[in-house]
Formats: sequence, C-alpha cells, structure tokens
Amino acid sequence: QAISISPNSGVFNVNTPYTFTTVVSDPDGFQDIKYCRLLINTSVNGKNCPYLYYNLNNNKLYLRDDANTSWLGGFNPGSSKVIENSYVKLDCRNTAKSTSGDNLTVNWKITFKTPFKGSKKSYLIVYDDSNAKSGWKEVGTVTVR
Repeated sequence: QAISISPNSGVFNVNTPYTFTTVVSDPDGFQDIKYCRLLINTSVNGKNCPYLYYNLNNNKLYLRDDANTSWLGGFNPGSSKVIENSYVKLDCRNTAKSTSGDNLTVNWKITFKTPFKGSKKSYLIVYDDSNAKSGWKEVGTVTVR
C-alpha cells in the first residue's frame, strides 16, 4: 500500500532542491515490492509534471518525459546522474532508498523548474512482484512558486 509522503504540504521555490520522502509497504515484506511511483500534478496524469519511478528489483530511478510517452534515466540511487524533463530535475546522487520490514522508503531529491509553478497534489502507487497494485493514493499538496 501507498503510505505517505513527507513533507505532505508546503510552498516550494523553483530552482531549489528539496527532499521528498515516500513510504510504501507490502504485507509480504519489502522484498515483494516491485516498484513505486510518485506523481506530482493537478490530477493523476503523467504529462508535463514530475512523474518519478523507483524500481526496487533493478535498483534504478526513472523520470517520465514531458509527453508521458517514455521513461528517462535508469540510474542507481547514489550515482552521479541527473534526470530531467521540462518541469523537474531528479538528482540521483542525493536520492536514496532504504528498506525495513514491510516498508520501502525513497528519499527523492528533486528541483522544480519554472514551468511547474502553481498548486499541485502528490500521489503514490506501489506494485508488487505479482503486479498487484495499491491504486493511486493522494498523499499531499505542493505549491511551487
């Protein structure tokens, strides 16, 4: 299940890096989690926004392109790579994951860009290895200025 994001609300400035911490869980243990996705937009729509993806099985980070047609990146947390679209940068070096019990925690280091200004909502979804999914859960609000 999709659990939480922290901070779950606030005002965030463009061109300033922030860490958003997400927690997802699987009752069969974190080892059964395939991946989690974080989407920040006005609705559950992956176009023209930060739509982030962490795959636990291959330990890779991704970001959706502006048109929501393909995944960019595929880099390990802690690597020196930056993945970006027109709305956000994902700093892989300062993005980290941890696991404990049933939980997967991802600390996403992101920087919003000017075209993303405005009020948005944060959503989480998690899939397990059998492709069972939590469904999108609204977990917070973001105002980018």
